[in-house]
Amino acid sequence: MVDGVVRTADPEGAQILHKELLPADNRIPDDATLKKILAHDLDAVLKNMSPLYWNALNGTDQKDDGFQKSIPKCLLGTFKHSEWNGFRSCYADAENQIKTGQHGFLPLRVALGDKFQGSLIGGGALQVPDAHPGSDSLLGQLTFFIVAPKSRWSASLPNTPEVLLHDQLAEYLDTFDQGIWRQEYIKQLIDDFYSRRGLSPYVQVSPSKKYSGKPLSITIQPNAKIAVVNMLPPARSPADTQAQLDRSIALYNLVSTSRFRTLTNIQPHTVESPAGNYDSIDVPDNLQPLFNSIPFAAAQADLAARGFTVTEGSSLNSTVPTIFVNVHRNDPDSKAGKETGTLPVKPGTAAVPSARNSLPTTSFFRNADTNTASADETSKASPKDKKGYVGAGFSYLSGQGVRPIGAFEYQRLLGVADITLESGSANYLANGSGSASFDYLGFQKLHHRLSLDLNGGSDTTYHRLIGIRLLNERRNGGTAHAQFEVLRDPLGSSLRFYVDSGAQTVTLTDPELSGPAATVISDTLVSTDVGATYVLSSLQSARPFQLQINPTVRAATAANGGFAKGSLTTTYHQEALGTSVFEVKAQFSAATDLVPVYELPSFGGVSSLRGFRADDLLARRVWTVQPELWHGLPRHAGSEDAVAQFLNNNVRLAVFCDFGGAYQTYAGPPGVKAGPGIGLRALYHQVTFRLDWAYGLGTVATGSGHGRAYFSVSTPIR
Repeated sequence: MVDGVVRTADPEGAQILHKELLPADNRIPDDATLKKILAHDLDAVLKNMSPLYWNALNGTDQKDDGFQKSIPKCLLGTFKHSEWNGFRSCYADAENQIKTGQHGFLPLRVALGDKFQGSLIGGGALQVPDAHPGSDSLLGQLTFFIVAPKSRWSASLPNTPEVLLHDQLAEYLDTFDQGIWRQEYIKQLIDDFYSRRGLSPYVQVSPSKKYSGKPLSITIQPNAKIAVVNMLPPARSPADTQAQLDRSIALYNLVSTSRFRTLTNIQPHTVESPAGNYDSIDVPDNLQPLFNSIPFAAAQADLAARGFTVTEGSSLNSTVPTIFVNVHRNDPDSKAGKETGTLPVKPGTAAVPSARNSLPTTSFFRNADTNTASADETSKASPKDKKGYVGAGFSYLSGQGVRPIGAFEYQRLLGVADITLESGSANYLANGSGSASFDYLGFQKLHHRLSLDLNGGSDTTYHRLIGIRLLNERRNGGTAHAQFEVLRDPLGSSLRFYVDSGAQTVTLTDPELSGPAATVISDTLVSTDVGATYVLSSLQSARPFQLQINPTVRAATAANGGFAKGSLTTTYHQEALGTSVFEVKAQFSAATDLVPVYELPSFGGVSSLRGFRADDLLARRVWTVQPELWHGLPRHAGSEDAVAQFLNNNVRLAVFCDFGGAYQTYAGPPGVKAGPGIGLRALYHQVTFRLDWAYGLGTVATGSGHGRAYFSVSTPIR
């Protein structure tokens, strides 16, 4: 340990004494950075303390509510080290004003002496010594020990099989090791490491005040497993088919299909509780999955659309912590709020996964935004079943402007279909559409998810580039989409097949012309698409990744006759130990001879090749590759306020260089083009907001490429 004198009004002027006692390595920051870190730790303690004036009151005044109302406002609340001089001035004025009767303030030096300094023990590197040489609270001068163990932080990790990814966690901690022991910062790093993988083991880090020369400890309990699933309200009878369906759908969303086949045969038992009875399903030990907040968040969203509120509670009273998942059927007649109803859980301490997450917007980077139920939060009132939603948004395409969108959705109309109505415009071109969605069709017999969507309406694209002409496209008609999920494992392999079929009238018009002459193409398109989506997820590994493969084949007829086209899209997302991410998307599309021009594969745009606009080339064969590298913003030691933490956890810089080729083009030179650029990624829950700028290298139908800006939004791989 090293003596440090911290002048709270001027941390830059603090003195660090006996530096020769610091560990002889390069982990200790330079003096300026170290002082900044210690000032941050001191502020964190001050923020969590009672108001400083409290130390100046006698026992009678501390109980006198009327007297405390007379305390000057400038003494209320908490203070930072930089506000010390203002506090001292206000304190002196208050001390002079309150000197009559039983009331009064102790002198500042007395009030903020040993008692105040002794309470300055928080999660940072400061430790109060037995004696306080040089301390003077009147001057804002405090003396502490700086706890700087000779061993690395990672040496304090428990080396037991229950600690997931021990070696990788040690490597991760070593990259941030500052040489001084900071309890809260170390815990935050460990929580961040696990939460990016959807894990949430209970972590304890010894505070600096316990350092006596012996190694400090880090305790990490095993990650909890899902042991019980509760359903409320309970089934009315063993023959209650709706309750059976609810239970099956809930289990299907909470576990993989392989576990589901066994769990669906387990009969629940009814638990009687003063807060309301509920059905409980005990998951056998060999089928209990590790609780992972990422698929749990997805299950919450899917089940919410079915009219359920899903919460979780946990107990740390056993060798292996267990999670109780509670599925509550919402009540349309309830007067409770959307999130007021919770389910009873077995006695235990509620544990909430860390809310920190550096990459929350792909399915393995997001920590669950869960509702947590505990034994003392039971409620008889069912959550309100909200079915109607109104939303608005916009899309932007380089060269084609902003497209506003408004939507209304009503879920489970007549208990069967989700109805969605959308309207908007592409510049001055009006759009409108409607859809009806049916989910979990025949689920009790199939034991797999089968969904059907029926869509119809009118959609437009403003200024499609057809060769060198800017034309407006309108498609009127309807389609049907059916999807069947064969495998479902958010922590492994998932596979689903789908079929789309429909008919549309397609019209391309020239906005520079009017009357019949404006119509360039008017055609009827009848098409059927067959495709599959395969996802491989490794979320709980040291360097989580996801791979998605999506092949699609279309058979269609138009005025020119029958044609076919196909595409293969592959996306790979890989996270490093820290904040770096590698992502690549590769696409290949091809079409047969009779394909109409409006159905040709498109080259260019944010989802194809940045640096060019959509449709810069139309061709029978197109391939593109979009690799990019993300990295966190530069992080300076000591910059750990709320804004700095948000930027570190949720903002990424991106560099990329798209490249691809187009062959047998409709217009414009074929060949390979490229689009290097930079971007910014803002991560919020399960959405990534992307702002990119790229410069197109190569020649297309309208000439040479140039710089273009792009804004887009992406959602997780699922």
